[in-house]
Amino acid sequence: MPIDPPVDNTPILLEPATFARHEDAAKYVEGQYKTRVNRADRSRHIEIKPGAWGKLADGDTITEGAGLVLGTGTVALCTLEGSTLTETGDTVPVYNSGVAIDGPKVLPLEWTETDWSVCVCEEEAVCKICVTVTSCQGVAQAGATITIKQGATTVATGTTGGTGFFCFDVSATGTGNYNVSVAKAGMVGSNKDVAVACPGVTNVALTLSTAGGILGGKFKGCNTGLPGVVFTINGGTYVSDASGNLPSIALPNGTFPWTAKKPPRWHDMTGTVTVASCAAPIGGPGTGAGGAGAPMIPADGYDCLIKVGSTSVCNEALKTTLVWTGPVGTCLVYYAGGFPTGCSTFTGANLSVANGGPGVPCGTATQVGPIAYSIQWQPNANSLALGVAVNSAPPFTTMFTSSAMTSCTPGSIIFTQRCSGAFGGGVASSSSTPTCPPAGAFETHGTFAGGVGIYAVFNGAWTLTES
Repeated sequence: MPIDPPVDNTPILLEPATFARHEDAAKYVEGQYKTRVNRADRSRHIEIKPGAWGKLADGDTITEGAGLVLGTGTVALCTLEGSTLTETGDTVPVYNSGVAIDGPKVLPLEWTETDWSVCVCEEEAVCKICVTVTSCQGVAQAGATITIKQGATTVATGTTGGTGFFCFDVSATGTGNYNVSVAKAGMVGSNKDVAVACPGVTNVALTLSTAGGILGGKFKGCNTGLPGVVFTINGGTYVSDASGNLPSIALPNGTFPWTAKKPPRWHDMTGTVTVASCAAPIGGPGTGAGGAGAPMIPADGYDCLIKVGSTSVCNEALKTTLVWTGPVGTCLVYYAGGFPTGCSTFTGANLSVANGGPGVPCGTATQVGPIAYSIQWQPNANSLALGVAVNSAPPFTTMFTSSAMTSCTPGSIIFTQRCSGAFGGGVASSSSTPTCPPAGAFETHGTFAGGVGIYAVFNGAWTLTES
């Protein structure tokens, strides 16, 4: 803009100090203008403005203040009309004495001495999980119950309002992993696992459905439905029940990868499902072909073994190496032909070795020195038998066999003495309580009792366990 010439055309000399005073004066006047406004109906008097509104853009940050050093950032000034803000097109620097602030966010500004400042210290320090609940069609769901858990502990519960929205303050439990689930009478719910970093707000979207977008599923073990399979989809976690069935799961439109896991005995399974319309349920894993269940594959080092006919005694995959421990020592048992078999040796003096025939008592011969033996799970009609076979070298002669063990539930196994294919020398009995996963590693216990000669060496407690 034009400048009036000095009086009598005498040049004005501006020194650095003059520039500084001019800058201070301009800044002061500008500050007075920004922070003061005419009072209503009293145009000759002014009062201090409460401040202004600024918008921090998406991706921008106002840095954190630390001690006497303020954080800094830039915001766009806004004007307020009713409850609506409009950007003016002006951007201004701001100072911050609190925690870092990430955009996008609208902030109240204050004029402090000569600059704009912002501090949302208390608000930003709050740690929140904010949940939005909609139907498969995207309609907000009021009256839905939201549950937030850390592990098995319920942290908070709440009910959505008309907009399907509810926020929880989790400052007391703080940073960590949470599961957020939603339920409503007459509808199928869903859940999501979220990692929360405090302070801040973690937003979660959940789905409810009455018919469409509902996923089911079932998983199969060695012979029937497999419980305890952990199924993840759309950020949520679900677990198969005692029959291997998944709970019904509500999903929005879209394509979703899923994973099924039950380590260490089973390989992971993966797949995808697509919700193209919210009008019908979705066929999940294992729901086709009569709903027998999606067969899980045993992990490396495990298998569906110890079978009665073609059916595994245990529904859980077992380790392919077992450990037999008995009165004569310990040996590893491996699988051969579908049944575990193991060999070892023990040393004794003047041990009687059975060589009798039908009706002849065992132990009519004597052998001195190492004697080999084998521990076997053998087919016995439509069941299994535990056999202990001894001889100086293979092939082994069966000395003890059990009666049927047809399940993994606790029960008794009765053993009979046997010599050279013929029974003789009395009866040895054993009680056993075999267990299968998921209660723990496969394990069965028993006791050999009775008999003479070589039998006496095996008399005592034995166990067969996973290595």
